[in-house]
Amino acid sequence: VSAPRAAAARASVVPPPPFPPGGVLAAAWRGLCGSAPRCTTDPMWKCRVKYTVRPVGMKKTGGRDHTGCDSVRRSADIALVAGGNQKRWIIATENMQPGDLIKNSSHIGRMAVLANEGDAYPLGALPVGTLICNLESHPGKGAQYIRAAGTCGVLLRKVNGTAIVQLPSKRHMQVLETCVATVGRVSNVDHNKRVIGKAGRNRWLGKRPHTGLWHRKGGWAGRKIKPLPPMKSYVNLPRITTQQ
Repeated sequence: VSAPRAAAARASVVPPPPFPPGGVLAAAWRGLCGSAPRCTTDPMWKCRVKYTVRPVGMKKTGGRDHTGCDSVRRSADIALVAGGNQKRWIIATENMQPGDLIKNSSHIGRMAVLANEGDAYPLGALPVGTLICNLESHPGKGAQYIRAAGTCGVLLRKVNGTAIVQLPSKRHMQVLETCVATVGRVSNVDHNKRVIGKAGRNRWLGKRPHTGLWHRKGGWAGRKIKPLPPMKSYVNLPRITTQQ
């Protein structure tokens, strides 16, 4: 017998290695665990995952991404800014880059300021025609309007301590000139151009399917030319009472 054949014969009769000491043989259930028995202490079944980023130390993330930042129902990009001893997340503007210096002021001077994109100023300090976003309806309440991805408003005019702003829906809004807004356009401009691809992804986004029942189209269907809605005012103007 040649040497390779003898080596193959000797290799075929070698008994398999025993299970590791202390190993417990799992039950061979055909419907649950499969037909082959497994050893629970076998090092081959230990999963060693290598993360590219540090994982979040919680099971229920609650809408947080892989960095642990809460980003529920938000289409715009966010930016981490630091000032003094504090760090906070803000809604980023379109051309904001890492390392940019942004300003935040509540002072309204005699002349309009020359603000850069990303700066936050009261409406009374900005020149007419400025593109704004992250607008608040009451001073100190925080941004409530123009926060969606790719949207922006326009400062139309300033009248008697108030400011008229055109929203992305073309509706006019009147607020106090002390309300703060961010200069520029919201980031993630191509958000409305994303391809969904399938109906299941819409379910991931929280959108439920419509009914397949056929509905007769009445007078509500079709294109209509309607006037713009009246201006929405958040200014408590004094009421003039007539004395009879």
